[in-house]
Amino acid sequence: QNWHFTIQRELATDLALDLGYTGNHSVGLWVNEDLNQALPNQTGQNLPLKVRRPNAQFDYIDANYGAGFSSYHALQVKLKKRYSTGLTLLNSFTWSKAIDNASGALEAANGDQQAVNLFNSGSSKGLSGYDQPLNNTTSAVYDLPFGQGRRYAFRLPYAVDALLGGWTLSGINTMASGQTINLTYDPNSAFIATDGSKNSAVYRPNIVGDPMMPSGQRTITQYFNPATVLVPTDVTRPYGNAGRNIGRSDPYFNLDLGIHKQFRLPGEGRNLEFRTEVFNALNKTNFSPANGDRSSSAFGTSTSTFPARQVQFALRLAF
Repeated sequence: QNWHFTIQRELATDLALDLGYTGNHSVGLWVNEDLNQALPNQTGQNLPLKVRRPNAQFDYIDANYGAGFSSYHALQVKLKKRYSTGLTLLNSFTWSKAIDNASGALEAANGDQQAVNLFNSGSSKGLSGYDQPLNNTTSAVYDLPFGQGRRYAFRLPYAVDALLGGWTLSGINTMASGQTINLTYDPNSAFIATDGSKNSAVYRPNIVGDPMMPSGQRTITQYFNPATVLVPTDVTRPYGNAGRNIGRSDPYFNLDLGIHKQFRLPGEGRNLEFRTEVFNALNKTNFSPANGDRSSSAFGTSTSTFPARQVQFALRLAF
């Protein structure tokens, strides 16, 4: 099911505002499961995994079935200035929330799983792996008003126009909430109820407080609070009490800039375009999501970043 509602208002000449709501709801989505998922050990037991499976003659039985569900709701705001006086501007803002009970096959990231607990598929209900509540993107293109075909100095000599005319500036600024992080742990043999893989099982730790370090104390070597994220010690409850995808990485900020120059060439419709594009122009360091595996010595650390500043040049001949 999908639905949306949008209203548009012209604020001024060539300037319009769109305000909309969109949503969707899905059920019966395919998710992975272990059809031969074992029962947890009882208090005092330490039975092997195979003995605890419903059918001890088989091991892990991978299957897909329609126990998946998802929902998405979003406020969308768009401000658009149509091209006039050399300027085009578009600002798109989204405030949203996405919920499901498993990531799609091959789409799991940051510790998220693509399988559910066979005996309680609803226990994995949580924020989607792609949930980013706030997202704002601003793009602009501005033709400097000098040179042939522009507002000023449109009769410049060819040599002067080649230097001063035909310049265009562009930019895309992106600001977005961080990505979700699913907290997990590596179970030992007594706690395993399926194959033990975090990507196809639902082993999450116990939470006894805010799993995030206070914002003023959060670093790339200690993003989560190890005192409030604990590996389960009760074999009867191997799945922990942590909700799915309760962690979130730092917000993402990026500015891309471009400078374009048109050179007139002899002959009708001939020109040479030189482009300089700078990605992550401010060289902002955006760290990747932190490690959410409580059993790992790297728990709470972020050791990689999104790409640093990159500059590329291009030359295009049109005739």
